Amino acid sequence: MPADLLEQAYQHSLKWRENVVQPLRNARTWMKNTGADGTEASSEFEALRQQIKTTELAAEKMQQYALEKMVLELPRASATDSAEAAIQVNFKGLLKLKGIQASPALNRMLAILSNASAEKTVN
Repeated sequence: MPADLLEQAYQHSLKWRENVVQPLRNARTWMKNTGADGTEASSEFEALRQQIKTTELAAEKMQQYALEKMVLELPRASATDSAEAAIQVNFKGLLKLKGIQASPALNRMLAILSNASAEKTVN
């Protein structure tokens, strides 16, 4: 995945979570922990909380669809491209976005993970 697309996907996810998913989750969690305070009918309060939960899940699905669309719009990789190399590039790109410097030990772990992922992808 190109680095600029990885950054775009990461930023989209951060904004979506911050502005859509997390506020819904906060409201639902608050309602669960607080419960009806007596002014709302208990069954109506729980029905609203369940609607918020359903909307939260729908928002998470929309986020996944948006990320999938970004990837599907990429040009197809050629048959000579290595799945293992692509996986390593993506792992390292994510680490860079998080400000994590890859140590030799982490590079070895990434190689193991990418090799295992590439084998699974091929099979």
